[in-house]
Amino acid sequence: MYGLPIEYSAPSAQLSVEGADTDQSAGHANDHLALLYEDHDEQMAAVVPFLKRGIEHDERCLYVTDDNSKGDVIDALQAGGIDVTAARESGDLALYTAGETYLETGTFDRDAMLDFWRDALSEARDEYAGIRAAAEMTWALESETEHEQLAAYESLLNPLYADDDYVVLCQYNRHRFPSEMLSDVIRTHPLVVNGEAVYPNDHYIPSDEFRSTDRSSLNVDRTLKRIRDDTLVTSETASTATGDKEGGTECILLSLSDETNQRVLADWLDTQYDEVIAADTPETLTTTAVDLCVLDVTTFDRHRETLIEAKKQTEPEILPYLLVQRDESVPSDADVREHADEILTMPTDKDTLAWRIDTLLQLRGLSQRLAAKNDQIEHLANAAAHDLRNPLNVAMAWLNKIDDGEAVDKIENAHHRMEKLIENVLAVAKTGDPFSKEDREPVNLSTLVAGCWEVVPTKRAEIQMDDGLDRTLQVEPVLCRQFFENLFRNAVEHGGDSVSVRVGTIDDVGIYVEDDGPGIPADERDDVFGGGYTTGSGSGIGLTVVKRVSEYHGWNLHLSESDEGGARFEITGIDTSTTDSR
Repeated sequence: MYGLPIEYSAPSAQLSVEGADTDQSAGHANDHLALLYEDHDEQMAAVVPFLKRGIEHDERCLYVTDDNSKGDVIDALQAGGIDVTAARESGDLALYTAGETYLETGTFDRDAMLDFWRDALSEARDEYAGIRAAAEMTWALESETEHEQLAAYESLLNPLYADDDYVVLCQYNRHRFPSEMLSDVIRTHPLVVNGEAVYPNDHYIPSDEFRSTDRSSLNVDRTLKRIRDDTLVTSETASTATGDKEGGTECILLSLSDETNQRVLADWLDTQYDEVIAADTPETLTTTAVDLCVLDVTTFDRHRETLIEAKKQTEPEILPYLLVQRDESVPSDADVREHADEILTMPTDKDTLAWRIDTLLQLRGLSQRLAAKNDQIEHLANAAAHDLRNPLNVAMAWLNKIDDGEAVDKIENAHHRMEKLIENVLAVAKTGDPFSKEDREPVNLSTLVAGCWEVVPTKRAEIQMDDGLDRTLQVEPVLCRQFFENLFRNAVEHGGDSVSVRVGTIDDVGIYVEDDGPGIPADERDDVFGGGYTTGSGSGIGLTVVKRVSEYHGWNLHLSESDEGGARFEITGIDTSTTDSR
């Protein structure tokens, strides 16, 4: 159960809790890690490999119990592959209770505890490569140790053994410690363990600055998420270990007409986010990359042209506007309703405000990633179209040197169709939906089917078209050709060179295309339209195209079995009642 390595996610360090190398701890010679755990399993998933690695690398390991009994810890260590008996007998592992360490005098004595760690290090220097200590910190709650006492002690540990191989893992039960204490726990540890990873902590405050720094409480859940996200993005982009987010740090523009609200909100936001710009006017939008604007109705009215233009300039990315107001009624101004992404009635609590802001920042991040993906798709489509057009133009040039004839006409028609398909690929890449109802034209079904059959390599295959096909459909012609060509190609590829295909109408509501080939098993019919399905040498996307063309036209597509045992595609929801001899 226990023993999963906990990897350190910063690319510059490649540190793990199970191998906490003392010269890689984000700028600290010794390592001081805070483990914030939800339950016993999550706790031991970090602790066991941490101690196991220490024993294997000739480090003396110390463990202070409190939240768990010694027996619980021993069971977990043994389950993780540690020979606890041998390790304790050799002195490689020592287990203590809080009463034997932190509370030996009956109350917490910071100096006595620092002496304990100093003595432990002194005893280990001659025989061991270093020391690893893992301590359960719940004793601080039961001993009524003051919050400031604990925070000051944790802060002092960082520089105390700067020149020694000393790794300390402090363990905090998230369900037992109040948020205010966990907030300072995060600030007093340069490394934070959460889940199955170790993260460099940008919220860490060095010991000499800790007491003089304004330490408003952090939202612990959100802070841990930001630490994880910062490190993940850093790792993916191979940037420095500062945790910069994709696209830069989060920058919030605060522009409120009420000076008091502006100052109070700016002070609070500055402790929570990377960069906060408090400005009387939102002109900053024209010179600075901003991720979110917090405004009020007065500010919006005064600077609406600037705000509306700034929002347009960021498209297709989203620049979120959070509008704060005193009145519970939604602003009646149409511009405000259109351009405000969230409207928040004041007064409100910090958690609600933070939740709204984080939601909008996530929305902006999603829009940035989507815009980047769309740019990539358009670039690839343009490159593919360019590469396809080159040989196509060469073929057309040589075709002009050949004498006219039926074969030449067919080749020329095929080339023109290829050109149209290239244009459609570009349109799909740029708009996602290149066709509208205005693109539909009246097309004779019989003529369309016959033309599609001619361009598909059918060899000895035969087609039978019912007389009822002499009808006019209102369709997008290019898509409809792709529709029938893919159905015919599918029949030939799976039915063989001599397959027989039949196309007819279903009363006045639809058409069918069927063959006498081997058919498609009933349990596989739902899979064939999903893409990648093939039993032959095809690409497996032909029937996916068929389904998408059906969806575009609003048709219903159903796959069943023909009377001869082959495949039968029924397309209903089509108005085929108009007769036309075109």
